[in-house]
Amino acid sequence: MPSRLEVSRGGVVALAALVLLFVSIPAVRISQGRQSKKVPVREGVTEVVVQLPQPKAAANGQKAISGRVLDPNGQGIAGADVGLLVAEDVNNSANENGSFAGTTKTDALGNYRLPLDEGLLRDRRWGTLWAHATGFGPVRLRSTGSLVHFASKPAVVLKLEPAEGMRVKLVDERDQPVAGARVRVVRVKVKESIGWLIPVDWSERFEATTGDNGLAEIPSFLPASLNRLRIDSELAGRVEYDQNYFLNVRPEETAPHFEFLVPDAGSVEGVLQAGADAPQGLTVTLQTRANVPKWPSGCVWGIAEVISDGEGKFQVPKLAAGLLTARLDLPPDRPWRAQVPTRLKVEAGDTRQLEIPLERGVRVRGLIRKQDTGEGYPGFRLAVIYGPSAVIHDDMDHRVEVETDDDGYFAAYVPPGPIELRLNSAPRDYHHMEWWGGRSQGGIWGSRREVPDDVTEFELPPIDLAPTEHIEGTLVDQEGKPLSDWVVFGYPGKDMMNSFAGVHTDAEGRFSGYVPQPYPPRIWKAYHRVNRQSFEPKTERYALEIISEDPLVLEVGEPIEN
Repeated sequence: MPSRLEVSRGGVVALAALVLLFVSIPAVRISQGRQSKKVPVREGVTEVVVQLPQPKAAANGQKAISGRVLDPNGQGIAGADVGLLVAEDVNNSANENGSFAGTTKTDALGNYRLPLDEGLLRDRRWGTLWAHATGFGPVRLRSTGSLVHFASKPAVVLKLEPAEGMRVKLVDERDQPVAGARVRVVRVKVKESIGWLIPVDWSERFEATTGDNGLAEIPSFLPASLNRLRIDSELAGRVEYDQNYFLNVRPEETAPHFEFLVPDAGSVEGVLQAGADAPQGLTVTLQTRANVPKWPSGCVWGIAEVISDGEGKFQVPKLAAGLLTARLDLPPDRPWRAQVPTRLKVEAGDTRQLEIPLERGVRVRGLIRKQDTGEGYPGFRLAVIYGPSAVIHDDMDHRVEVETDDDGYFAAYVPPGPIELRLNSAPRDYHHMEWWGGRSQGGIWGSRREVPDDVTEFELPPIDLAPTEHIEGTLVDQEGKPLSDWVVFGYPGKDMMNSFAGVHTDAEGRFSGYVPQPYPPRIWKAYHRVNRQSFEPKTERYALEIISEDPLVLEVGEPIEN
């Protein structure tokens, strides 16, 4: 009978010693959640059993996440606020800005302990942590993770950057200060990460009102971390500067750190044209791509949200001048869809009349199937994008999220005209091939299809998923040393979409992933971020040379010009 080596939760030191003692002995793999480690074993020992760490518990038995909030010098920050944000949807949790599920403050040494509701652990919920303190900018963990994992860690550390505050100035198109406007930070950048929506509970911390000089100051905030800004004013209603704007415009060294233009506005009077059995009291969201001279185009938006009355009428007294789109909050499982006009403009000082027909949509049905067997693929998620989002491509707001049934079919109601199918699932066993061989038919968000206007139901051509091939390899520099934390991409051919999506290399330069069998990578590239401890990290791109195919070893070659 094979011998058995057991390692208890308290035997971490023993396990570490075991690793050091038997470094030359072949290893077995131990899995823990999504991670795995190779642990050497003695000769004759064929099985290692590791009791995984359990969430920490207080004297009363309640589990908790604990750790420290530190400054850049590693000193604890006293009185810092720490909040737990729980993801509502693991598949789409990157930028949720909901209310905290729990909050606490750090002690004099910067330590915190955040008790967890037992139900969150039982339901295997995911979440993240935020921290903020007076004199420091807000920060959150770079990713969303399992609460069980966070609670089992000895300490979850958050590091804050000193921040005196941010001062902004608002001016109108005549370069006059805009007084009495409310300015609010909507998204904040985190070093080595992306922009994150400010949690609802903290939104008032990062807002201020402009004085007669057009200036507003937001304390304890880093100007370089600004990623989206909202302005509410009598002049133009609501205007937002998005994250693309802040990729192009950086803060000044001295205050005011930013100067923002509040564009001139017009107004909108609209009506929903629908039958008596159509839904009433609908929420209508209007958006303009604002005309902002001397500023990067497509980055500044006028936004308004109204509810139609019993006659389908609605009115927006102030909306920034620019190209107009509208979106209605319609139940995805009911047939009504809006025929939103495109290419309409709101002119400064004028009233735009807007009529939106509300009609029964066409029920489109499609099949996601396995290419090799013809069987439908169940549980595959995709978005059916329609209306202005499939025409002018400013956003993907006009869409219906669907999932295939047990037979691989999906269905959605859409208005006649172009639609685009954005395939969101990426299972390990099958991948779609829509970006190659002309299958996308010119789509921007996904595969483009045309829905006729003289039908009530329409069958879409089936979409085939190809069996996948597992690829793993190692990335090295020109001296053969492994490269850690690089991102590797593989392409079936020149000027083609990647089939091996960006995968980070581990500490030993290894990477692995899955590709559709008909489109194996022939060309390899890698991205690497430098100056990571900045809000403006630089991404360097490199061509890769194949120096071995079995095993696959890629060597970093010449830089690629951006």
